Amino acid sequence: MKQGTLELAFLGIAFLALQAWWVSMTIKNEPKEKVSDSNLDQLAATKKRLENLFKK
Repeated sequence: MKQGTLELAFLGIAFLALQAWWVSMTIKNEPKEKVSDSNLDQLAATKKRLENLFKK
């Protein structure tokens, strides 16, 4: 075997394991609460205020 093959294989396996863990955690953790209408209204007002600030 060439020098560094074992280390590179270990790094690849570790990377794939972390990717699999991350994807499984992303799928498992669904949003706990839904966004309510009042939050949407507040977000819309904040967005409008910030847009007006950036227009200046």
